[in-house]
Amino acid sequence: MRTLVRLLLGTTVVAAGMVGGATAVQAAPTGCTLETGVPADGARVRCTSGTGEARVGITCLVRKPGDPFEVIHYGPWVGVGAYSSQACGGGPTLVDAWYETR
Repeated sequence: MRTLVRLLLGTTVVAAGMVGGATAVQAAPTGCTLETGVPADGARVRCTSGTGEARVGITCLVRKPGDPFEVIHYGPWVGVGAYSSQACGGGPTLVDAWYETR
């Protein structure tokens, strides 16, 4: 399901960029590094060049007796050179991490 969400978000960003007159090259940060475990049970991303913004996304596993479930969290959108960080916090376990650019 997250793959579908990523695809839909990507389509929305491209369509908005075309309406606004910006090109994909102008809006895409590059040199991005994703780190997990920073902060603990979380992840962060930092892009070193290009323009636009990036944010980290994580999936956390919440282990409730008999009913574990996953929750998706996003860090803030940040510009080139800044970190976008997010942690599961409070006991959930990090199970996946990725980043998005715009």
